[in-house]
Order: sequence, then C-alpha cells, then structure tokens
Amino acid sequence: MIMLTMTTVHKRKKMMCHVLRSIMKFEPLSTFSKVLVLVDHCKHNKLYNNVRFEFPEVEFVVKKEKDWGQAKSLNLILSHIGDYEFWVHWEDSWIVKRPFLVDAMRVMSDQRVIDVNLCGIHSHATQSDNPWYGKEQVIQGIRVKVRQARNFQEVAKECEKGQVSLELWPAFSLSPGIFRVSAWVDTGHYFSEEKKDWPLTFEYKWACELWAAHATNMQVQMLDIYTYRHPLYVSTYHGAKRKSRKSLYIALFLMVVVVVAILYVLLK
Repeated sequence: MIMLTMTTVHKRKKMMCHVLRSIMKFEPLSTFSKVLVLVDHCKHNKLYNNVRFEFPEVEFVVKKEKDWGQAKSLNLILSHIGDYEFWVHWEDSWIVKRPFLVDAMRVMSDQRVIDVNLCGIHSHATQSDNPWYGKEQVIQGIRVKVRQARNFQEVAKECEKGQVSLELWPAFSLSPGIFRVSAWVDTGHYFSEEKKDWPLTFEYKWACELWAAHATNMQVQMLDIYTYRHPLYVSTYHGAKRKSRKSLYIALFLMVVVVVAILYVLLK
C-alpha cells in the first residue's frame, strides 16, 4: 500500500494543480491507496471546492490557522502513514517528467534502502564533491548515488553546533521521493515544531534521528531525470531571506529619513 502526500500553501494553488496533473499524466492517482494534500495559509475551505471536483481521488485538507507550518503538516502526515508500506512525499513545485514509480520500487526492492529521492541531476546533492553524498552505483539496473547512514554522523555533529546549511541537506527533505514507512515506525520520531528550528534544522534533526536508528541502511538519489522544478518557484527558505533583506532595507531607509529630518531641524 502506497500513500502519496503533498504540502502546499494557498498562494501556490495553481502551481500545485499543475504538479498534480503532471503526476496523473504518468502515474494514475488510483495507483495510490491514499492521496493527501495539506494546504497552509488559506482561511476558507470552500476555495478548494473546484479543485476537489477536478481531483476527486485527492483529499484536500485546508488546515486551520493554529496548525499552519511545514513541520505541523509533516507531523500530521506521519500520524497517518502507519497503515501504509510506502510513503511518496512530494512538494507543490516538482513537476513529473516521466513515469517514476516502477523504477523507484525496483530500487526499494533492496531492503537496505529506506528512502529514494527523485530529484535526479537537478539536486545540488548530485553535483557536490562532498563525500557524504555517496558514490554512484547501479541497483536493479537504475543509476543512483548511495548514501550510507554512517555519513550522517558528521551531519549530526554540525546540526548540534547549529551550523546547518543547504550543503549538508539530510536524507529527507521536501524533494519528491519514496520512503519505507517501517523505518519511521521503528523510531516514531516527529518533526520539531519549535520556531527556532525553522526553516532547516527541523528536517536535519528528524533525518539524523532516523539514521541513528538505522545505521546499516541507505538513502538513494536517482540520477536520471524524473522531475524538474517549476520555473516560477521560490523556496520558502530563500523567500524568507529575501523578505528579511527587504525589511532591513526599509528599516535603514527610515533611519536615514529620521536622521535627515533631525539634522534639518537642528540646522534650520
């Protein structure tokens, strides 16, 4: 049994629909035992009635304001995945280019594999020379990069120091992939919902706890192109940084205005 989930925010509603259509083009939604889409930052459930009509196989959950946030969405998903064997995790910005499920399941037939990432060559992880990202191998005829769980020991140390960065992105992220549910059931760890752990650390902590419990297992990065990023997508991480810079520029501008006004009064 396979569960497909997607996280999204209301302002990317059109993008989310585009991505769902791309999945349906290559993998019928009836293939999945359950399809769940969690929507943040929308105050009116009825705004998704037309979308429910277009995608009757999908359960759209418009979250209440008190439950907004990516970590809360992921924890809600985790509370539902126990009844399934595999969890296909997706974000609203990854468009499907070709069928992916058969190849991913072929790789997952190796019981040592916990997670298969479908970003392909678009992921910075495949372009890095950092050895923790793994070496290229072939599993069931599929080209992949294999990351051993022990590689996460160094990542965990950096996480404890608070020195997290995109260059050390862990096994799980919002990137599209398929996850072996039993690996999570064995640990039962949930994502941290503390504000201080957003936007990166909450995923690091979860991944490191997961891998600490599965030291002999592997995470696999597919190297062929199955997906690509929507051209209009701006990540929450970079969007937050841009917003922060914009706020800083506005504050500096206002300070200059105040200083000029004071000097004008004093010199008048």
